[in-house]
Amino acid sequence: MSAFLRFDYEQESDYFCSANSSHRLQSFPLRDPMPSHKSPSPGKSGEIKRLEALINASKILNSTLDLGELLSLILDLATNNLKAARGTIYLLDVERKELWSKVLKGKIIGVFQILNKQSGVFTKEDEQFLEAFSVHAALAIENARLHQDIVEKERIEKELEIAGHIQRRLLPKELPPPSGYEVDAVARPTKLVGGDYYDFIALGDGKYFVMIADVSGKGIPAALLVSTLHASLHAFIDGATDLAHLAGRLNRVVHDNTEAERYITLFMAILDTQKGTFAYVNAGHCFPFVVRSQQVSITPLPSTGLPLGMFEGVQFEQGTHKLEPGDFLVLYTDGVTEAMDKSFEEYGESRFHQAMVGQIGQSAGGFLGGIVADVEKFVAGEPQSDDLTMMVLKRVS
Repeated sequence: MSAFLRFDYEQESDYFCSANSSHRLQSFPLRDPMPSHKSPSPGKSGEIKRLEALINASKILNSTLDLGELLSLILDLATNNLKAARGTIYLLDVERKELWSKVLKGKIIGVFQILNKQSGVFTKEDEQFLEAFSVHAALAIENARLHQDIVEKERIEKELEIAGHIQRRLLPKELPPPSGYEVDAVARPTKLVGGDYYDFIALGDGKYFVMIADVSGKGIPAALLVSTLHASLHAFIDGATDLAHLAGRLNRVVHDNTEAERYITLFMAILDTQKGTFAYVNAGHCFPFVVRSQQVSITPLPSTGLPLGMFEGVQFEQGTHKLEPGDFLVLYTDGVTEAMDKSFEEYGESRFHQAMVGQIGQSAGGFLGGIVADVEKFVAGEPQSDDLTMMVLKRVS
């Protein structure tokens, strides 16, 4: 004979199930006696022994948070106290629906299967013991599961911290300013890892490569694509003079190695510090701005091609621009203009323009700090909604 009992948070169980000789399960209300071979009620000494067994079992169940060890203890306690030959515990996986049972009340988390009493048949007292024991078992199992969830969460957070540290190492360790120029940058991901990226590379002969990029999405998938972009850029940049050709090569790498919904918006430029000019490609990125100090004006640098990875064989055009002494080149991602306050209003380009005009005359670092401070004042402590990255280059002389 076998005995089945669900175990849940309720101290009152709805059904006790036994299997007959044809192995067909039958359900009986706990208020009713078992259909056959009911044993007489034990005396006070038997009740005391059962209570002592439950107290001891509760102490043992609280001795571990390891789920595997706990299940072994539960099964040993159940079979030993019921004097059964063997038994099984079935746990309910709610997401996979591997085991389920309709119950009237209580949160079902698993099922006992106790088989073959060593002498006689399972009695009403056996049923009552297992019913009471199931409450302690359920609580212990839930505690063990919660402990596992906490351990797993801590493991994931630790791995994300490591990933974030690795990603930060992809960014320039320092931004040595070219002669006659100043440069500063900031990157603030919404999570431990993000999808924004910037770079500043000395090419020699007074030329410098400048880039800012924004990968679609957030978190680990975006961070992986950032690492792909970083590796490809540093593999292709040596000797690169034609930015349109470089953008085409990067587009091919991104397109061939990512899913269709993944893409990168990007702005890159090569600054000739001796001439004060820069060539650029804008692959679908937020329009960078040239802020002119003398005229107090802002000039956007529009797109010259589609974002990287969207289509194969995309053609890019290269533009040119000139910086006069006192002018700024401002690169940013949409985490700046799309920063939101508690009313879900965005910072927006209009506020951004006003803030930039207000920073004319500052150093590159002062300009950048002033913009970031204005964004922070606007959001007023609201959680960051997107990765925020910005780079400011100023021609001093």
